[in-house]
Amino acid sequence: MAKPGSVIGWLLAEDDRERLLEQYKPKYEKTVAHHVTLKTEAERDPLPHEVRAQIVGRSDDESGVEANVIVQQGDPVRTVRDYIGERSEVAALVLGASPSGSPGPLVAYFTGNDAGKLPCPVMIIPGSLSDERLEQLS
Repeated sequence: MAKPGSVIGWLLAEDDRERLLEQYKPKYEKTVAHHVTLKTEAERDPLPHEVRAQIVGRSDDESGVEANVIVQQGDPVRTVRDYIGERSEVAALVLGASPSGSPGPLVAYFTGNDAGKLPCPVMIIPGSLSDERLEQLS
């Protein structure tokens, strides 16, 4: 068992860090980019099996904090459940439903039996909604 306050993640090898920074040029002068955090407050969690992740986008709040959007392989329900369960800053879980048939595994799970146990509201975007209509609603 890890110590209280432990974080699960991995350090980036220097060549991986350089490739990352070359591909995603940092906006701010002070850049650390030496690790990837999988989970915080992980003192009771076992270490995960091999994790594969890919950077797919960026987010910038224009106040000196820039983050990468990372897609992580693994069970989607568990990944999302763990993520929203350990972060009080998550204001809502927004999911897209399939335009027909089954709504998809995330929608089915997060609107099912345990929906009342979530720490935030769930919003479902119908898959048949056009981009124009979605823009009108937002």
